[in-house]
This record gives sequence, C-alpha cells and structure tokens, in this order.
Amino acid sequence: EYASHAVQYAAATQDLLVLAARAYKPDGRVIEAEDAGENGVADGSAAMYYDSRSRTLRFPGLGKGDVVELEYRLSPESNVNPYGDYFGELVAFRSSLSEQLQRYVLITPAARTFNVLEERMPSPAQVRVENGDRIYRWEARGVPALPNEPRGPALTETAPYVHVSSFANWQELGRWYAQLIAP
Repeated sequence: EYASHAVQYAAATQDLLVLAARAYKPDGRVIEAEDAGENGVADGSAAMYYDSRSRTLRFPGLGKGDVVELEYRLSPESNVNPYGDYFGELVAFRSSLSEQLQRYVLITPAARTFNVLEERMPSPAQVRVENGDRIYRWEARGVPALPNEPRGPALTETAPYVHVSSFANWQELGRWYAQLIAP
C-alpha cells in the first residue's frame, strides 16, 4: 500500500520540502524513494479554482517487514496570508496504514491565540515557548491501521485528530467568510 505515496500541498501558497523518503530493509539496506514528480489534484475542468498539487514518492521493491520513513515540511511561501488573518488545519493521526511514529509540529507566534481541539489523541500536545514562538508538538506511536469500510463513519468519528483554528467560535468564522466572499 505504501509503495507509492502522494503528499498534497497548495502550490501557490506553500513550499514543500521532502526531508527524508527512504525504506529500511530487514537486512540493513536503505533504499531512497524515487521522486515521481508532481501533478494537479483537482479535476482539470475545475483546476482554475484550486491550486492543490501532489508530489508522488515511490518506494521500489517495498516488502513485508520494511520500514518507511517519510519526513517533509510544508511552509508558507510568503508572510502574507491570502485568507487574511485565518489559519486552520485538521491532522488525522490514523490512516489505512499502521505507523510507528506520526508527528505534527506547529510553530505560531507566542502572542497569538489559537483554538486547539485534540480528539482521541493518546497524549496532549507538548507546548513550549522560545524566541517569541509557541511550538506545539503532537506524537503518536505504534498506531494501528484503520480499516477502510465502505459507507463507514467519517475519519473524524473514528480516528484521533488535532484541529487548530485561529477562530474561537462559529460566529467569528461566519464574519470572516462573509467578508471573504463579499467582493
């Protein structure tokens, strides 16, 4: 299932940097992933509305007992957010594959308040402040695969996840969205 893995990002607003993509074989060999390139995520007829891209990494000859390491960084391309003062992200800590380690690190200005919701996480975030930044770090280890069930419940109903938002409530979100679409 992991012989080919795609990392999605917003090409117009984010930089994707693949830090490590390799497979460790039981006999000690280390095989670097092949970069299969990028392509658009959206349907071509709707592509003008989305800037989602997908970078595909291939792990040739992947077999039972191999360990895959995939580490990447998504960074904003500029200090100007096209959505104004909004930030939001939902990170699921379970997928169709078992994982030895999944880590999500969020670095924010220490002076800024964010709404953080942790659902079914094995442990709360480690939070520290340094050099004017607040650094949140979530980790999950030994995460079993989540069975894929046709017509099953949504991922947020079964998997642990972290939801981060710059909005404190739905009213703030509604006001922001109304201003965003007003033009």
